[in-house]
Amino acid sequence: LVKSGILPRNKISVVLLPPALTDKAITYKGYDERGNGDFVVLVVSRLSPEKGIENVIEIYKDIISFTQSASQDNLGSIRFIVVGESLDEKYGNFIKDIIKKLPVSNQCSIEFLGKKNREGLTELYENAHLLLVPSLLESWGLVAIEAMHFGLPIVAFNSPGVAEIFSRSDCQVGYLVNDAQQGAGSIIELVNKELWTLLSQGSLKESKKYQPKEVSKKLLLKLWKDRYRANGS
Repeated sequence: LVKSGILPRNKISVVLLPPALTDKAITYKGYDERGNGDFVVLVVSRLSPEKGIENVIEIYKDIISFTQSASQDNLGSIRFIVVGESLDEKYGNFIKDIIKKLPVSNQCSIEFLGKKNREGLTELYENAHLLLVPSLLESWGLVAIEAMHFGLPIVAFNSPGVAEIFSRSDCQVGYLVNDAQQGAGSIIELVNKELWTLLSQGSLKESKKYQPKEVSKKLLLKLWKDRYRANGS
């Protein structure tokens, strides 16, 4: 808007949408309280090409290759859970065909659960270890903000929306990656309990900026200042 000459910078306000969280009280769980013995990687995304679901599959394959290349018993089991509906039947069937051909490993599994309601999604957030955001085209990473409220570190492809969240952060909340190999490496790093706890606490602290009350206060303050300037005071 500024570059096109439509509006000067001081006339533009950006409202950062807060997450639509359930009314249920949020329970923070530590590393060992999540996953029932597995390290759970959660993906919340519509199944469509622009959302990068194929990136999830490539990361999954890279992690399987890593676990099979040497003895990685200390890594434990990594479980991918993908939540989201497919609005394109052809693309949905394409993804299903890929899944059927994926290699099988005792240390790594992937599950597609389809669409979940808000309560079901809350339960998944509470019990996952991290959120993987595979999209390259996110305008604003709302699911990342939601996940941070539950203390999930974020591993995200370097899309504008999520990159903005990282750039605004005062804490380390996760990793931005450029390809599947980097994504797999970041997930494997976060299996480490101490590192996970550090980033989990960072996400939890950072999430407070995006509480609806905080967003409302900032918006009201902005409106008041604009009115104050408009009156020439």
